[in-house]
Amino acid sequence: MELRLRFMAKVKQSASGCWEWTAAIQQATGYGRFGMNGQTTYAHRASWMIFKGPIPAGLYVCHRCDNRICVNPDHLFVGSASQNMKDAARKGRVVIPARSYASDESHQPAKLTNAEVLEIRRSSLSAKELARTGKYQVSYEAIWLAKSGRSFRDVRA
Repeated sequence: MELRLRFMAKVKQSASGCWEWTAAIQQATGYGRFGMNGQTTYAHRASWMIFKGPIPAGLYVCHRCDNRICVNPDHLFVGSASQNMKDAARKGRVVIPARSYASDESHQPAKLTNAEVLEIRRSSLSAKELARTGKYQVSYEAIWLAKSGRSFRDVRA
């Protein structure tokens, strides 16, 4: 059976214009799955390849309609991971906790305290010299970033 016909046999057109996938859906992601060229791929990616052509290396196939089971190529666009996340955030589908943006010790992976950062910044020793002391138990790069203000931007005396 021709690839397009086999693909379209698994599609139901909705009033919204979405082509909703009626076959296999991956439980973890909610996206449709389709077997093509000896491999299983996401149905929306398969749709892009069938109707629009190859997906440029490193790019995602994203939904304009925000309907994960939609495979209408007119509702899809290709974009980078960054564009995909910005699109999702703009549409309110991704919520990044405020503390992820924190630039002080409340940031989850922070290894230095605010007091240590202030101490590092006040020190007359270079970042390399401070790192060699081993006092802070972090890399030279972490000390240099803190001392130069490139990290812990919100920490002020």
